[in-house]
Amino acid sequence: MKRVVCIDRGCFRRALFAAALGGIVSAGAVELHLRTGESAVVSEEGWRTKATVWLDAQNDASFTPLLDTWSNVWNRTESSAGYSLLHADQQIEWRDVRGNGWYARTDKCDANGGTDFDTSSYMADVMARTFPRRVQQDGRTSLTFPANDKARMKLFRNGSASQISALTGFCVVNSALGGGYSLLFDSDKYLTRTATYAAPYPTKDAAILATANGRLSVRLDGAAVDDPTSTGYSEGWQIVSFKASSEARPSKVGGLGQGSALDTGNYNGGQVYGEIILFDTLLTEDEIRHVEAYLAKKWGVGIAHDTEDHAAAVSLFGEGTVTLGCDASATNGVFSGTFDLGGHRLDLPASAFPFSEATIPSEGRVLWFDPSLDG
Repeated sequence: MKRVVCIDRGCFRRALFAAALGGIVSAGAVELHLRTGESAVVSEEGWRTKATVWLDAQNDASFTPLLDTWSNVWNRTESSAGYSLLHADQQIEWRDVRGNGWYARTDKCDANGGTDFDTSSYMADVMARTFPRRVQQDGRTSLTFPANDKARMKLFRNGSASQISALTGFCVVNSALGGGYSLLFDSDKYLTRTATYAAPYPTKDAAILATANGRLSVRLDGAAVDDPTSTGYSEGWQIVSFKASSEARPSKVGGLGQGSALDTGNYNGGQVYGEIILFDTLLTEDEIRHVEAYLAKKWGVGIAHDTEDHAAAVSLFGEGTVTLGCDASATNGVFSGTFDLGGHRLDLPASAFPFSEATIPSEGRVLWFDPSLDG
């Protein structure tokens, strides 16, 4: 028998059970008792289930390194350039952490891994500059787009170039390379940072948005930005949040590292991304704060509010299989079985395993049989 435990992360939380076997809800946490051989799915309601695209530079499994596709040209050297064309940290694909069919891919490569860089005249000039690199930036793993006219990725869904009508979005960015001409590429250019595409590349001091068109509200590190056309980035990692003014006015996001156009090499690169979460719905103020709190804790960013976002808290007892549909924290309990993480994080208590008698709750205990004890 399988049960589904669904935890709402809003101001009020609840647990929904697919079967009427013992479940106790208290203080936002769930106490889950499994009978031998039973399985359960821990999931949630809240902002995580609403996300349409979720890219995380810290997630190793989300990436396809360039060398996995083009290993045959590893260390190939152009006589005119005199350097290795491919690097171990270059990436060809960045997938949604949930494996839902969304991914970003370097747009000079088709969905089957092909390329139009087939002649030596392209190799030295383009290969080392086109593909973003997964490197450390200020102590965090990032996907970095070199500031030149080649680096860019398109969004795909299930093998086809696509775009998301983003109504709410969050980008963890670093302005070490200036931040690029746009936060993300959208076909209507609502997320561009400059109205003029020309060298030199923008610096961190360039405005977050080029024009105040009334379509977007912007927050920087959890604080509302009154005038995004006169506010730039600061040093280090920051969280940029944006929200459309109405459902009829989305930003049609189709690429990363883009400049003035999606299908040309005009003024791309300069972006350093840590995490990107895009929604095709308008999040509430409370949901926005929870996303910002999650990102702030993960990326070490100070934010302007004290909202906290916690993993689903579950006390586990019994024996069986637990599948995670969200990040979770096993707060206490006595459990023997298997966890299927499904790409999510499980935080375990600091207590040593196996549990000792002292760690087993005594409240309500009437009898205790232990056949392993002699006598």
